[in-house]
Amino acid sequence: MNTTKLTASELLLILDVTRHLAEQRMVQPLVEYIATKVFEIVPAERCMIVLQGADGAPQIAAARGRSGAPIERPEAQISRSILERARANLSPVLVNDALEDDVLRMSQSVRSLGLRSVMCIPLVARGQAIGAIYVENRQASSQFREDNLIPLILLATQVEIAIENARAYESLESKVAERTRELSAAIEHLRTTQSQLAHSERMAALGNLVAGVAHELRNPLNFVNNLAQLSIGLVADLAAWAARVDPALPPAEREALSELLSYLSRNCQEIYGSGQRADSIISMMLLHTRGDRGQAERADINALVRRALSLTYHSLRARKPDARPIAIEERLQPDLPLAEVVPERLSQALINLFDNAGYALWERQQYEPDFEPRLRVSTAAADRQIEIRIWDNGSGIAPQLHGTLFEPFVTTKLPGEGTGLGLSLTYDIIVNGHAGSIQFDSQPNRFTEFTITLPTRAPSATAHSATASD
Repeated sequence: MNTTKLTASELLLILDVTRHLAEQRMVQPLVEYIATKVFEIVPAERCMIVLQGADGAPQIAAARGRSGAPIERPEAQISRSILERARANLSPVLVNDALEDDVLRMSQSVRSLGLRSVMCIPLVARGQAIGAIYVENRQASSQFREDNLIPLILLATQVEIAIENARAYESLESKVAERTRELSAAIEHLRTTQSQLAHSERMAALGNLVAGVAHELRNPLNFVNNLAQLSIGLVADLAAWAARVDPALPPAEREALSELLSYLSRNCQEIYGSGQRADSIISMMLLHTRGDRGQAERADINALVRRALSLTYHSLRARKPDARPIAIEERLQPDLPLAEVVPERLSQALINLFDNAGYALWERQQYEPDFEPRLRVSTAAADRQIEIRIWDNGSGIAPQLHGTLFEPFVTTKLPGEGTGLGLSLTYDIIVNGHAGSIQFDSQPNRFTEFTITLPTRAPSATAHSATASD
């Protein structure tokens, strides 16, 4: 092929296109660029760039008219016969008048499209056709000459190299992106593992501390509780005795005795209640750090949610008689698949969350007379996971607690209302016990929403078991 037939303008154009192609890193922008530059080389009406698809079939990657506008339905605007001739022979095809060609005029596509002048230059790499540059003119015959083939073939040579380079770059980019995703997933897994290990270490340290002091604390604590309970009975006996001798006492002494007995009874009740609370804290700390295991089984999550919600609601009504009725909205997916969980443990985690939601609703009503408490619980399944959402419009969580909410002894409740172990225990049950996740979002005096994600298959045959209520 004699490149000396190229004019100076054609040579400059080829050089300019070559420089531009060297800057392209993606296949699609490359072929779109070529589809517009071809018209500066040959007097064509239409240009289509065909590339070999992943399935081996030719696919039109770019199709432009001389004005630069995209060609609509390009698959129906190309002669498959001419395209296949160029691809099969790996050589350029120049047709001066397709309608007069003895072979091509029998082609239905040639007749239906009214093709006249056509050129098709195959794109070849490593001895295989990877596509073609297809140009045509339907207005008149003999619009293309042998001289038009030379710059177009030279352009095709540069396009072949550019496409191979772009595909190699895209393949590398894809591999880098895949590797980046794998590394990101590995880093996230490492972070989760580190968080779980840190939590486990804290629990181990807490367990060692509790194991060491629980016995020493419980002996005097049991003594205090027993004496307080005994004193309550003695005060009741004393009050009964005072009632019998009451008529013999002067009115002032009667009133003083009654007041003293009332104070004494109240104090004994407070001592006994505080002792019971201290004992329950020690019990929860022990349960929180024990390594007991429970057997996972396939369970209906919707049933567990309903049961936990019912128990918590009635418990709240009993503990907080002044609590307003809660408008409860259930959005439970009816066809939710069964999940392998330890039902007792998961129920405890749900009870802790529902109890906290109920307390937040009760707390907000204390300073908002017109407050209407609402609670919404929803379940959904996707990608072999089950999602549980618990939303309330209660008092919310203070921003300064967001980073430490799942730490032991961190509580949003008023002094004496909670131990700060419920959410820590819930985290342990969901994350460490069921290989799930728990997240929350909250705005003070607006809402709080906890989102639990559980795999439908248990991570192992057994799971750690611990139960407590905040």
